[in-house]
Amino acid sequence: MAKGITAGIIVTDGWHFLMCHPNKGRWWDIPKGRVETGESYIQAAIRELQEETSLVAVEEDLEFLGLFDYKPNKDLAIYMWAVDKMPDVKKLICTSTFHSNGGNYPEMDSFMIVDRVGFLYNINKSLQKICSTII
Repeated sequence: MAKGITAGIIVTDGWHFLMCHPNKGRWWDIPKGRVETGESYIQAAIRELQEETSLVAVEEDLEFLGLFDYKPNKDLAIYMWAVDKMPDVKKLICTSTFHSNGGNYPEMDSFMIVDRVGFLYNINKSLQKICSTII
């Protein structure tokens, strides 16, 4: 069975990093999600960023950092978006939802801005292994 591909974006001003907290999740994350049929990695990354944070990036502003072995059943395409100013986390909105226990919930329930140490400390081990070499 072929591995799935997930695509995501690291949002940074060079010193700080945007993190999203998946609803009901243990670890923090970057905005990312599955590459849908017919989508390129970059299209999926931009879509997931907008759905999970309401931020809008354009292809020309993203740097491809690579396609990484992420988990046994999926690889991760990561882009970096170098911004002049970090977004105000109070203004970020997650519009993508999931259904659970009879209700719909946002995929991301909170956001934070952290430094490199905080970023690496708060992500899962699979993502930490990748990001420790690229940020």
